[in-house]
Amino acid sequence: MLSIGPPNFVRRRQFKQERSSAPPPPAPLTLVSATYDSDNFWLFLTFDRAIAVDPVLNGDAISLDDGVTWHQFFDGGGGWEFPDPATIKIFLDGGKGSGSTQVLLTATGATQIVAVDNGGIWEGCTSLVVPFP
Repeated sequence: MLSIGPPNFVRRRQFKQERSSAPPPPAPLTLVSATYDSDNFWLFLTFDRAIAVDPVLNGDAISLDDGVTWHQFFDGGGGWEFPDPATIKIFLDGGKGSGSTQVLLTATGATQIVAVDNGGIWEGCTSLVVPFP
């Protein structure tokens, strides 16, 4: 008598595919304070964590409309320094006529201000009343 054994079944190994998940994008910087020294033409911006400029500050992306003291528009092209790790002090330059009755800050995401810890970018602001908050 002939006996038939179990069927020949070859199991194929299943390889676990590694899921390639992109790391989450860095959290954007948050502006926590903005002050303006109209006597010395300094703009102080303080953020929620340490900052840097990468590679240099784009002063053309920052404008301040001083409709209170000088009645002029200024840009951030006059230089900068870091009084502390989370604050940038920007010397304002320029001076064109203003029609505003407030001090207003406008900045684009092209300022090159980034977080030191994860490269998060400051997205800027539009017509932010200074002093802030």
